[in-house]
Amino acid sequence: MLKGNVFLVDALSISLGAIFGAWLRFKIIGFWQKIFIDKRWGIFLVNIWASFGLGLLMALINDNKNISTSLAKLLLIGFLGSLSTFSSFVFDLFQTLIAKQYKHFLLVSFFSISGGLLAAFTGYSLIGR
Repeated sequence: MLKGNVFLVDALSISLGAIFGAWLRFKIIGFWQKIFIDKRWGIFLVNIWASFGLGLLMALINDNKNISTSLAKLLLIGFLGSLSTFSSFVFDLFQTLIAKQYKHFLLVSFFSISGGLLAAFTGYSLIGR
């Protein structure tokens, strides 16, 4: 495949995954915001779910070499990258600091990072060796 074609396939794969990931993030956060009222916990749940998916997909890809690079990029970079955005996480934490809500800052920071790592490890462990 020519370099230009590889670039185009990669761009389209990642973009397609990003469309669905961003849409799903919007829907999930909106749903949980109705329950928790505070959208930070909706973002937390999306980040945990995406971290689990990251670990799960990485293990599947490592075990199955037949998965195409384009599909891996669509799912890992496009879909999960768009589903769970670090910039949203940082933005909300920064707003929490500005509002001097230190307890919320510490709780969301701790549980998001430790929960994300635990979810990724769990997803990977289900399939990885």
